[in-house]
Order: sequence, then C-alpha cells, then structure tokens
Amino acid sequence: MNKITIITCILIMFLFCTKKVTTVVYEDKPQKKAFMVFKPEEKPSQVEPPSKPMEVYRKKIVIYFKFDSDELTEKEKLKINNIDNPVELIGGACPLGNDDYNYTLGLKRAYSVKKIFDDRGIKVLSVKSIGEHDLITDEPKEYYLNRRCEVKY
Repeated sequence: MNKITIITCILIMFLFCTKKVTTVVYEDKPQKKAFMVFKPEEKPSQVEPPSKPMEVYRKKIVIYFKFDSDELTEKEKLKINNIDNPVELIGGACPLGNDDYNYTLGLKRAYSVKKIFDDRGIKVLSVKSIGEHDLITDEPKEYYLNRRCEVKY
C-alpha cells in the first residue's frame, strides 16, 4: 500500500469512528441550570464553552410605579432594602402612550431604582427597558401591574 492510501484510511476511520459529546440542558424556573454529559472516554477539554452564559437568578422583586411617573414611593423602596447581591433591572410601562415614550419611561424607572442601588454600593449588572412589551396584563383596569421595574438577583 502506498502512503496516500494509508493516510486516507486513517482519516476515514477517525472521522467515522469518533463519538460525539451529548449536551443536555435542564431548565428550571426561575433558576436555569446547564449540565454537560460526557462519554467516559472523552475529556471535557474537547467541548467548546457556550457562546452566551445562561442567566441564573434566584429571586425577582417587582417595584410598581404610579401612572406616567418614575418616582419610587416609600412603600416600594422598602421592597429592595434587603438586597445585597448584584442585580439586573428591567423597566416596563403600560400600553398607554406611544412605543418610544413607553420605552423611555421604562428606562427612567429602571434608572431610578439603579440610583438607590448605586447609593448603597450594590453592583447593577444591567439596566434595560421593555417599554410596553412583555405585558403582565392587557386589561385596562390592571394596567398598574405593567408600570414596573423588575429587580432580578
């Protein structure tokens, strides 16, 4: 046999006889977990890390706001007094008003909560607005539930 035939045979055996890594992802709400399952003969170094880390939050608190306002009431400020972990803030608004205005109002609400965490020295990982999207309710009588800032920690 010549060298080319031997090399070709080795490559074919390598390509078709290797085992693949099986990845299993378990998702629990509100906490998400990821586990990798390896075949015994494989090493973890052969697996590429995920491109985006999965969010892991244990708790979520919702801060509510008055209509067309980004000011926190004293009652709502008390909800976040015991948080010492880094947080992610997501501001929202009810569907009254146009989309751009509601996006900006949601962002203002998130930043008003961020100011409290900054004053206390708590790290804020991200500040986002969902505006009038991802509504809690579509009922006009319950629009107050959409005027919120979610604090995930």
